[in-house]
Amino acid sequence: MRPVFLITAFCLLTAATAPAIDFISTNRYELAKEQSVDTEQWISAEVIQIDGTLRQDLFAGGIKDLVLNGICEQAVWAMAGNSMVITGDCHDNVRLLGTTIRIDGTIDGNLMAVANAISIGTNAVIAGDVHLNANQIILEGSVGGSVDLTATQTATLSGIITGNAKVHAHEIILSDNAAKIGGNLTYMSSRELIPGENVIGGTIKRSEPPSPYSADRLYSHAIWFLAAFLTGMPFVSLFPMTTAMASILTRKSPLLCLLVGFVAFFLLPILGVIALSSGIGIPLGALMLASWGALVYISRIITGLLIGTLILRNGTTSAGRIILSMSAGLAVIYSVTFIPTAFSLLFQLVVIWIGTGALLLALHQKRRLIIQVPEELRQLEALKNKTPNTMEESP
Repeated sequence: MRPVFLITAFCLLTAATAPAIDFISTNRYELAKEQSVDTEQWISAEVIQIDGTLRQDLFAGGIKDLVLNGICEQAVWAMAGNSMVITGDCHDNVRLLGTTIRIDGTIDGNLMAVANAISIGTNAVIAGDVHLNANQIILEGSVGGSVDLTATQTATLSGIITGNAKVHAHEIILSDNAAKIGGNLTYMSSRELIPGENVIGGTIKRSEPPSPYSADRLYSHAIWFLAAFLTGMPFVSLFPMTTAMASILTRKSPLLCLLVGFVAFFLLPILGVIALSSGIGIPLGALMLASWGALVYISRIITGLLIGTLILRNGTTSAGRIILSMSAGLAVIYSVTFIPTAFSLLFQLVVIWIGTGALLLALHQKRRLIIQVPEELRQLEALKNKTPNTMEESP
């Protein structure tokens, strides 16, 4: 049997066994308690409320609120612009992104959540590991696995954690009456923790904030510099016209590049997330977010080339000279941003904005040239065809 028939048969069998997918975009989505859905759900709505049963994965994007009171037998991926409440039962992993998240239900898998405020209520039972990142975190429920919490302000622990706990917060509140950690506690905070008896089953260790002058940070910065340099060499070689136009724009119109880059830096991810929130716009949103990430990364290469050119003023425009200028500029960028200060953060943002704006403007000018060149070629061809006729008519 030919391989093409085997491949075709395999694709047909795979397509036959793959679960169906429903793409839903509406103002308000509701699934009643007595209802159940057997297909994978991709939902985009202002308000989402699920009281029934979902047999397959859920991908939900709520512009305002999302309430999950029912049963989800497979994985849950959810995002809400305002609040998110889970009081039902989730039999697989749950990943959440929102402003305010509260969980009072049961999760048989792992939980990962990012929000401004996250609350794990007293009725919550999470069988797996928990990874939370927020400004304020309150954990009052029960966790069967390990916990990894990162809070910029306050992390409050008054629940039961079977495994290890890793907490990084400005202030950590550990309830002696209700909190119970079966494993080890590793924490990083502005104040030292002194837990009561029988609160920590294992050991307790306080981690010091990493020094900005540490050897690990120096090694990490060197790796990032090398990665940018290795990325810049093929980019400059494969896209010489775009690189040259962007480099010229950074020298002639730096303020314009800065303005365009500033707007694109914030606008592109917002438009990408909005597109992802609708089922039909998922490919477009993914493309916009990927393009934004590529522009942000390559922008350092363009700005590095500008800085290196200003440092090495004299010389030819050979490929070796361009690579040398780029490496010198990247060395300056990664040297300035080595120590985390307000100035280094602002410098890094300016580098990204100028490079991003220059790339976008260069791509726009390149598109105009691509459209303009064929028209000019047609005019030259017409002039060439007209010239012999004119010569024949002249006495």
